[in-house]
Amino acid sequence: MTAYIIRRLLLTAPVVVLLSVIIFVVLYVMPGDVALAVLGQFASPAELAAMREKLGLDRPAVVQYLSWAGKIFKGDFGTSFFYGEGVPVLQTILQRLPVSLQLGASAIVLGIALGLPLGIIAALRRNSLIDLGVTSFAVSGLAMPSFWMAILLILLFAVRLDWLPPSGFVPFAEDPIGNLRHLALPAFVLGVDIAAVVARLVRSEMLEVLGQDYVRTARSKGLREHVVVLRHVLRNALIPVVTLLGLLAGRLVSGSVIIETIFALPGVGQLTVSSLFNRDLPLVQATLFLITMGVVFGNLLVDLAYGYLDPRIRHA
Repeated sequence: MTAYIIRRLLLTAPVVVLLSVIIFVVLYVMPGDVALAVLGQFASPAELAAMREKLGLDRPAVVQYLSWAGKIFKGDFGTSFFYGEGVPVLQTILQRLPVSLQLGASAIVLGIALGLPLGIIAALRRNSLIDLGVTSFAVSGLAMPSFWMAILLILLFAVRLDWLPPSGFVPFAEDPIGNLRHLALPAFVLGVDIAAVVARLVRSEMLEVLGQDYVRTARSKGLREHVVVLRHVLRNALIPVVTLLGLLAGRLVSGSVIIETIFALPGVGQLTVSSLFNRDLPLVQATLFLITMGVVFGNLLVDLAYGYLDPRIRHA
């Protein structure tokens, strides 16, 4: 297992470098002038030229990338243009990160807690009314736009019933109950979307595994049904679900841009959008890099989980 972990780490390094190049190139070719965004439209050509020189934008693209990459791999993401002069970008992101982490983690936990048992029950009760209900829920959850569901929930639980706040955020340390009340609706919206995908994946994979020879052999040995399902069927059916969790790792860092905007949550997703509008280049580069790193290392954990769930993978 140690050799497998080392191989996966070595394969992750070039991916990180390639992603940093893609992020830099995309933002480099993006239209707009950062110096003009910082100084305003009434700045003189001399002031704009001085600002470009100060920000290093007058240097060749390769030099700019090497300078930026060398700093970020040392943990220096630069300073923000719009969130206070001299304020480190990393400090600005870390202030917003707990909101997105709590939102993303709550949504993932809710999605798994709801989708996993529904998928198992639907597979074990194939072609029954329960299976039909779970399938209908999964299709509806995937087809329903998250922003539309969010607006409906706000109208019902915040406006009509006045049970939950429609927007805003309260830190957990200040008011635990208020924190949970503010996150209930956005976490539920994201959790339903995840639960729909998990339920469909678990159902389809379990139906495929239930037809395998080793499952029939286990039953013929007289093993109890719950032992067959949990030990032999579910473990092999969880590999696609683990893959999904790796793809959702980026959401732990970024939250959800749409949901954070609708519910006015001061998270990383909303910060990314505002920094794009402001052409705050260091902040955009840092947030995109951290989000992609979340996805990369999430997939690394998925690869390691593969090796644990299926020994054939780590010995391949």
